[in-house]
Amino acid sequence: MRGNPFNRLARRAEDVFTDRWVMEAIGQAMVGVTEDHFRDQSSPDGEPWEALAASTKEAKGKNKTLAGVNSGRLLRSLDYEADATEVRWGSNLLHGYWFQKGTKKHVIRAKNARALRFRVAGGGVVFRRSVNHPGQHARPYLGIGEEEERAVRDVTGREMRDLFCTAGGNHEV
Repeated sequence: MRGNPFNRLARRAEDVFTDRWVMEAIGQAMVGVTEDHFRDQSSPDGEPWEALAASTKEAKGKNKTLAGVNSGRLLRSLDYEADATEVRWGSNLLHGYWFQKGTKKHVIRAKNARALRFRVAGGGVVFRRSVNHPGQHARPYLGIGEEEERAVRDVTGREMRDLFCTAGGNHEV
């Protein structure tokens, strides 16, 4: 029985699907697909994000028409954590949560200085003790949609092909 290819396959399958590196590969794939949502300006379910207000486009820097990519900080913060049984991905930035969920109208007050400083349409700079923020539309970038499912299938499919090839004597699958 020791030489039984099915026993070797079962042992190898247990190794593959309890190894952290499979989840690492899935985590890398999820970050990549999430980055695509910023490029495509759409949520994981394929819904396009709400367009930026004209005033926001005017006040933004170089990426005037794209939501979430003005400074690139949110995009660069995307990362994942993986162990042998699960993977989590997202951003550790607070505004990542606001971007995902949206915000209601609210007042922003200066806390660490006498005034807030921000750019306005036309490139001017304004100082205010407080401002009335109009709120932000939710622009979901995290979740499981078709692209995420496809990425997981691609990663696990590669692992299964490798599994069958190594356990079964390098046969094509």
